[in-house]
Amino acid sequence: MPEAINLSLLAGPLPVMPAAGLASDDPDLHSATFQFSRGDYEEAAQAAAALFRRRVYDVRLLPAFFVGAFLEGGVPALADTLHALVPLLGSDFQAFGPSMRKLELCDTSLLALFRALLQLLEYHDAQRDGTWTGWVLACDEEHVDAIVNACAAVGDAARKTLPSGSSPGEIAKLRAWADVTFRGIVGRHSMLPELKADPPPAAPAATVSATRTAAQPARKPTRPPPPPPAPTAPAPPAEPAPASDHVPAALAAVPDTLELKTSPALKLLLQKLQAFEILVDRGDLQKAAVVARDLDKVLGAFDPKVYLPALLSPYFARLSAHVDALAPHLDAAEGRAWQVLEHFYQVDLDAFVQEPQP
Repeated sequence: MPEAINLSLLAGPLPVMPAAGLASDDPDLHSATFQFSRGDYEEAAQAAAALFRRRVYDVRLLPAFFVGAFLEGGVPALADTLHALVPLLGSDFQAFGPSMRKLELCDTSLLALFRALLQLLEYHDAQRDGTWTGWVLACDEEHVDAIVNACAAVGDAARKTLPSGSSPGEIAKLRAWADVTFRGIVGRHSMLPELKADPPPAAPAATVSATRTAAQPARKPTRPPPPPPAPTAPAPPAEPAPASDHVPAALAAVPDTLELKTSPALKLLLQKLQAFEILVDRGDLQKAAVVARDLDKVLGAFDPKVYLPALLSPYFARLSAHVDALAPHLDAAEGRAWQVLEHFYQVDLDAFVQEPQP
C-alpha cells in the first residue's frame, strides 16, 4: 500500500549534501517527472517522496511531491501545503540541486506545480463531484484567508529567490481563484443546493489514487449528468375543478431562506458582486468602478426569468395549463368588479386567498 505523502519529509533545516540534486538522466528522476507529465500523480508523488526519504533533494521533484500532498489533504489543507514551500525557496534552497541551471529549473518546476493545482481545482469545480463537495463543505472563510495568505507568502519567496522567473505570476492566479471564485462559493453555501443534494459518501479521506482518477479529464472524461427534465404542465381541466380538502385554504408560510438551483446568470452575478467587494476593500477603486458600472446595467435590466428560472417555473407551468380558462377573466380586467378585487388583492393578500369568491 502506498505511503502517505508527508510534508515533514521537507521540514527544515535540510542537510546540504556534497552532490545535491540528480543527473538529468537519473532513472528515479525520470520516473517521477514522466509519471507527473502523464497525470499519474500517485506514482509521481511516491517516486519523489522516495528520493526525499533518501535525502536527495532536487527542484524538479517539487511538482510531483506537492501535487501528491495536495490530493491527499485537499483544499482544507492547501494552505499548509503551500506554506511548506516557503522555506524551500528561502533558507533551505541551498539544499536543492541540480547545480546547473538550478534557478531556471526551479522556476519551470514551480510553474508546472501551480498550473497543475489550479487545473485540478477548476476541474473539480466544474464537475461538482464528491471530492469538490467534501472540500467546500469542510471550508469556511478562515480557510480561504489562509490559502490567500499562503499564496502571497509563496509568491514573495519566489520573487526573492527567482527575481526574473515567471512562477510568481502563476501563483498569483491561484491566489485570485481562492480570493474570488472559492471565497464566493464558500460564503454562499446556502445558495448552492447542488452541493447539499449530492453529499460525499461515508468513506475515509480521499487518497491520491482515488482523487487522481477524477482529476484526469483528458484520459478519463466524466460525462456530465443529464439536465433535469422540464416541468410538465398538467392537462387543463374541461371545467373549473371543485374545491377539495387537498387544495390549501390559506397561503403557506414563506421561509426566510430558499434553496433554489442557481442559474448560470445568477452565478455570474454573485461572482461580480463578490469581485466588487474585494476590489473596494483592497482600495482598487478604478477596477471597482468598472464592476459597479456593469452591475448597474445588469440590475437595471434584471429579469427574474433569467436569474431565477427555478422559482418561476411552477407559475408558468400552471399558467400555460389554464390559459384558456383564464383568458375571459384577463380580457375583462378593466371592469368594476376586477378593480375591486385588485384593491382587495393589494391590501391583504392572505385574506384575498382565503375568502372564497361568491
